Formats: sequence, C-alpha cells, structure tokens
Amino acid sequence: RHFPHSIHDSTKQVSVIVPIYNAVDDVVACLSRLISYTTKPARLILIDDASTDPKISEILSRCALFTNVQVFRNERNLGYTKTINVGIGHAGTDDVVLLNSDARVTPRWLEGLRSAVASDARIGTATAMSDRAGAFSAPSMGNDNPLPENCDEEGYAKAFRRNSAALFPEVTTGNGFCMYIRRKLIDEIGLFDEEAFPRGYGEENDFCMRAARRGWMHVIDDRTYVFHERSKSFGTERIELIQQGREVVDRRYPEYAKLISSFK
Repeated sequence: RHFPHSIHDSTKQVSVIVPIYNAVDDVVACLSRLISYTTKPARLILIDDASTDPKISEILSRCALFTNVQVFRNERNLGYTKTINVGIGHAGTDDVVLLNSDARVTPRWLEGLRSAVASDARIGTATAMSDRAGAFSAPSMGNDNPLPENCDEEGYAKAFRRNSAALFPEVTTGNGFCMYIRRKLIDEIGLFDEEAFPRGYGEENDFCMRAARRGWMHVIDDRTYVFHERSKSFGTERIELIQQGREVVDRRYPEYAKLISSFK
C-alpha cells in the first residue's frame, strides 16, 4: 500500500491523535486512510508507544514528511491512556479526535464529526458509527457487520451518509475508537485518568461520565461510518482489561449500569 502524495495544510484547529503500538498492517491501513481522507485542515499527531516492531518506525518516518503530520516516540511504553494524554498536550488549544490505530476512516469523516459537535454548544464528544464498535455499530449492534457483496468500505460509508437522518442521538458515553472531543470540555474537567486506566478500557467511559455530571452531552455522529478491527494490540489481555475498567467505572458512577442498559 502507498501513502498519498499530498494533504491539506493544518490550521491547528483540530488535532487527530493516533496512539500506536505494533500491529503494523492495521497501522498502515489506518494512516493511509487518515492521510487520504482528512481533507478538513487538521494536524495529525502520531505517537509510537515504544513499539517493538521496527517497521513501525519506518512507516512513521515516511508519514513525518507530510507538512501537517507530527510524529512522537515514547522512550518507554507508557500505556494507552498516558499516551493519549501526552497527545492532548501536544495538541495545544485544539479540539482533539482520538483515533485507534486499527480504525479506517472514510470520506468526509472529520467534517461529519465537527458538524455533530457544532450542533449544540453543550455537546462535549461525538463518536462515529462503525462495523465493530459495540453499541456504536450498524446495521446491527455488536462487532460483526460484514460488508454487503460487491461493496467496498468507501462506497458503504458514502451510502450510509446519504441515507442518514442526522439525528445525532445522545448516549451515556462515547467510544474512544473514533471520538471527537471539544477542547472546552477538556479545559473544564481535565485529562483522562491514566492512573486508574493505564492500558485503556474504561478511560473514555470515566471521562464521559465526569463530563455528564458537569452538564455535557455525548452524541453519536450517525452520518459518519469508520471501520474498526478492534484491539489487536492488546491480544489476550483485552478481556481482563475490560473487566478491570468496568469495575472502576461502576464503583465511581453507581448510575452507569442503569444508564447504559436504557440505551437501545
């Protein structure tokens, strides 16, 4: 696969943060799509969390040649949550988008997320729809939505946008696989809790619950479809990380279980 030869310059109004750890095939697909389809002026912040695969360094060196791409490398593995906090720091005063390195964006993805957030001043986050993102999946909730026959991902996403009602439904929390965050929200409630959720899984739920208690809303951008491979970087640790994160969220927010069970 080849990276495109040009991309619009950044106005630094929004920064897309991509934390990276190995999984080279997913990273190549993610960054190729990201560079191709991020047509809204944006800064792309790529952070290598001390990957052990030398191919990651080669790929990021190529990406660093683009004028609006910044590449950072952690000297040691910091874990997902600390890495995204580092990225938010690099973003300065920008709004930010958290994008997993196994996500594949589609045409007009960032314009869609920006429009969703702009639809109400108290919307703090907007999350894209996906094929594999749990409750944010379509046409069926869950993590298995194969493409129709004779349809590619870009074509499917375009059809999804054309047929969307643009309702921007409100949800209890966003999903960090592809989540736009308003800078005003970060300024008000602070960063993600890297002590309680060092490896990820639960950090966005905690962040969004803190925001909700301060009157912020979270919505789904029901026009934007981003594909997702789901969590290859964590391997077999994933189930344990999910359980640990959920225990912390339930303890901190007794209302959480009832709120998510009411979302259909």
